[in-house]
Amino acid sequence: MTISKSAGGPEVPRSIERIIEQHATDAAFLWAQRQGVLNAPHYRLHDLAAFDDRLQANLDGLRIADDCGWEFCTERLSDEQEAGEVFAAAVLALEQGSPKRLEVPVSLVGDEPRLATGLTSALGWVPRATAHIAAQELLGSVLPVWRQVAIATYAIHRLDPGRALADALEDKDPAVRARALRAVGELGRHDLVPELEAGLHEKSDLCRFWAAASAVLLGDQRNALEVLESFSTLPGPLQPRALQLSLRAGDTGRARKVVERLRDDSSQLRTAVQAAGICGDSTVLPWLLEQLENPHCSRVVAEAFSLVTGLDLESEGLTAHGSPTGPSDEDDMEQEVLELDPDEHLPTPDPEKLRRWYRTHKDGFVKGSRSFLGVSPSIDGCANVWHSGTQRQRIAASLYLRLLDCTTTLNEWRAPAWRQQFGPESG
Repeated sequence: MTISKSAGGPEVPRSIERIIEQHATDAAFLWAQRQGVLNAPHYRLHDLAAFDDRLQANLDGLRIADDCGWEFCTERLSDEQEAGEVFAAAVLALEQGSPKRLEVPVSLVGDEPRLATGLTSALGWVPRATAHIAAQELLGSVLPVWRQVAIATYAIHRLDPGRALADALEDKDPAVRARALRAVGELGRHDLVPELEAGLHEKSDLCRFWAAASAVLLGDQRNALEVLESFSTLPGPLQPRALQLSLRAGDTGRARKVVERLRDDSSQLRTAVQAAGICGDSTVLPWLLEQLENPHCSRVVAEAFSLVTGLDLESEGLTAHGSPTGPSDEDDMEQEVLELDPDEHLPTPDPEKLRRWYRTHKDGFVKGSRSFLGVSPSIDGCANVWHSGTQRQRIAASLYLRLLDCTTTLNEWRAPAWRQQFGPESG
């Protein structure tokens, strides 16, 4: 097949078509893989930047191809109907300033709400001014999923929609209300704390959760922390987020009780190990060391141990065998993020060596005090982790930074890497 430019331009040679088609394929594929990269234990900001550069290079190829690039994007969108294809098509349409073209992925999301992540991500990828125009249009839409995407766009860009956010808190659709409740915390809207209190009594689990999470992020823990803790011990999609925030927001004694409840449930051993690391109390370290003999969670134990102590097992020679914790080069990135084992890139600890290290250093830990990577959480320390830590450590640092000062902006760890490095006007 030879595709002609829709504007009546010359036909594109088949050899060039293949390159453009590959750009469309790779852009969608890399976006999908990026969802795993964002929470990868071995990726740091510079690794994410290299990954995002690859994704951007494929989008550049489609931009240069102009109408032909757009046609290949829409062809894939029609054939595949996946979020990655929505992302690529929406980015092109947004950057071209074409409402008619943007209607293609937007309409598909209206028919298939499961694809909304691709559209939201595209709006988060383009510059703030470009996203703002589209978000304004979507905000008044009839379909709830479009209103939900609009609120998410404002939140991702840390752009306050003003009165529209308060209006969204009263939306008839619970998914829209939930996204608005989440945005209150992300945008630092302290004026809407009373609405968060009301949200704690919503029938929707999603609404109650985000009302509680935002209240805690804004420094109002009165009833919210208890709600978050209830999600922390309940298996489900909200549990990991609840643990990340509730165990860091409350005092260590309160956090230990959550960890103990998880330990008492044999079906949640892995979660209990992760919670122990998040808790940051050195009194959990002996119990973590006991779990090293369990081959199903030994690597998770090592990660939790390091999260409390700041210990780098590989550099200290405490691993059972060498295992790389960072992407080796760009050619290997795709394969690495395709791995199904969530612990694939965590170091394998040597139990005896790690126990020996603890016996030597245990007197240096103050029981009952919270430790994050070996030190008490501080604004300066967490800012350093935000710039140089792994993605999982950076997520923790972003939460600590807000919890330590609820007037600061909540760092967006999912944003394009160049925006995280250089600020909102960089892309």
